[in-house]
Amino acid sequence: MVTKTKAEITNFSEALLTVIIISYNSYSVIKQCLDLVCRTDKFKVIIIDNASEDNSANLLREEYSNCDVVTLSKNFGYGRAANEGFKRTNTEFALLINPDVKASLDEIEQLLGFAVHSRKEVALWAPSLDVNFKGNEEAESVDWISGCAMLFNLPIVRKIGFFDPRIFLYYEETVLCKRLIQAGLKIKRCKTVFFKHLEGRSSGSQLNIEITKAWHYGW
Repeated sequence: MVTKTKAEITNFSEALLTVIIISYNSYSVIKQCLDLVCRTDKFKVIIIDNASEDNSANLLREEYSNCDVVTLSKNFGYGRAANEGFKRTNTEFALLINPDVKASLDEIEQLLGFAVHSRKEVALWAPSLDVNFKGNEEAESVDWISGCAMLFNLPIVRKIGFFDPRIFLYYEETVLCKRLIQAGLKIKRCKTVFFKHLEGRSSGSQLNIEITKAWHYGW
């Protein structure tokens, strides 16, 4: 596969890409994992705050004045919050990324390069989450990708619809991937771009949050 070079993507990534981050009590982890991403002027960044209880929204606005921080009236869950981000996005591509994912600007631009090259045929792209992921090809077609980092080809996915608003948390990406595959669309994972997912750190480890997560996982 021939991809766009880093220089080519850098020249027009702002017009192509919006990064969407869903935050719930996530200020500290965003600073740790996505500080450079939130400070960049290479592309638009939207942070959807799910009515955080720790003043995250105000702290994020103060820290990242270049980001569009949107505060929801209550905690709507992951998929519905992401859908709100998509409504506010007018670029061709959107990278939906968890607060506890570490991704460099270079890696994001590399992933965007793959998406730009295949914009007519691939609905979703994902990075590798395993640094030891091996293979002869740069990318592979898959039936499912993790919801922690998903690069959306928005004109294609909009025709199918985004996340099911009935799902508050967990497996919303599984349902979406199934619908895309059933529609005959492609999902690909890039083997040469690596994002590190810290897992479970997006919203802290308070007991009430862990109980809520466990309930929705079971549901």
